[in-house]
Amino acid sequence: PAIDSLDEPWAQPIPALPVERAVVSGALTDEQGKLNLNALALPAPHGPEAARIFRDLLGTLGLQPELAAAVTDWIDADGDLTPNGAEDAYYLSLAKPYRAANAPMVQVEELYRVRGFDADTVAKLKPYVAALPAPATGSPINVNTASDVVLAAVAAITREEAARVMARRTTKPFASRADFAAAVSATTGRPATSIPNDLDVKSSFYGVRVQVAQDDVRLATEALLQRDPKGTVAVVWRRPRY
Repeated sequence: PAIDSLDEPWAQPIPALPVERAVVSGALTDEQGKLNLNALALPAPHGPEAARIFRDLLGTLGLQPELAAAVTDWIDADGDLTPNGAEDAYYLSLAKPYRAANAPMVQVEELYRVRGFDADTVAKLKPYVAALPAPATGSPINVNTASDVVLAAVAAITREEAARVMARRTTKPFASRADFAAAVSATTGRPATSIPNDLDVKSSFYGVRVQVAQDDVRLATEALLQRDPKGTVAVVWRRPRY
């Protein structure tokens, strides 16, 4: 399909499905409705634009925008220190020393190892960021599934303005990046000059969460799925949930 949006069947959770003596529930989430942290290390123009979005997102959530530099240093391949960032010298000085990964994140929880990120900070960020493979050609955000927090950072607008933009897509999903830019301009009354290029209206990466309950026993798992243009789905990773 040319468009992936929240009015499609995949976006509707399964609250409780009886299966023999057990009950199964689950949900799919569009991980491309979030900012891909691994995009911060991409070459220009993609990396700097992703860093700008991340700084705006941090500010919207009441967090320090300087945290973006620490994430960039954690995932970029070199040991060069970014202003306000952190490399091996910092991590090796800790009571329990370790080195910077200098590689893309596999899961968002890796933020716990990055300078400046505590449990509260990660909890605030998790609904709005993802850790996905990031091709050098960019890591687009799906504006049809992104939250008001992500859209506000993407378009450099307020959350209230982003909410009004989201209201437009409930009646008709955005058909293109230009369609989204026009909605931002119509909502704010300003030219949409800050709309980045790394946006899309369809997605390839989805998170899945499944829980099975039988009597007093509950088991849960989550995974990251990748769908290719032919519709084939592969499991990128899978892990139990606790």
